[in-house]
Amino acid sequence: MRRLHSACLAAALALMPLAAKAVTLGATNTIRSGQSVTLLEGKAWNFVATFSPADADNRSGTYSFVFRNASDTRKTLSFGATVNQVAARFAGGVKIKLGGYLLDTTKHPDWTTSQGTDLTLAARESQTLTISFGRVRAVQPSGQATITFAASVVPAPLPATGGLLLSAIAGCGLLRRRSRSAGPPPNLALS
Repeated sequence: MRRLHSACLAAALALMPLAAKAVTLGATNTIRSGQSVTLLEGKAWNFVATFSPADADNRSGTYSFVFRNASDTRKTLSFGATVNQVAARFAGGVKIKLGGYLLDTTKHPDWTTSQGTDLTLAARESQTLTISFGRVRAVQPSGQATITFAASVVPAPLPATGGLLLSAIAGCGLLRRRSRSAGPPPNLALS
């Protein structure tokens, strides 16, 4: 009888997944942890990770992503991140770092926090995005916490100062031409 019980238990375990995942990654994610991507005009990436305290492998961790400018000109990366800790919280918070940008939820662990920035990468420069998070604990039954980010390459616009400078030079040229055609200014004497 004991062998039959052990065989049934073994069969049941074989039909179940061996380990539950600690995090559910979004089906629409266009980037994965450890991936290096090249910045191209008009390209965008998004990432969603949902964490549940009920998961068997609930532990702290770090994700990293590399954004690489392979061109000979600078590129601007528009970046925004959100950490949702309403129904569950990350013990020790979440830190998201990219260049000089830092989103740190350790001071406000029970809020939804969103921030964004534009980061300029010089020619041939790479920047690593690091997301560090603690274990998830429930605040509400079946609570979950999420970390999301979106990044996109924005076209580098011609600086407005360049247009203003060209307008000023053209204006000075027109004034000079106008003053030459009008002759010398009259000499006004004060009486």
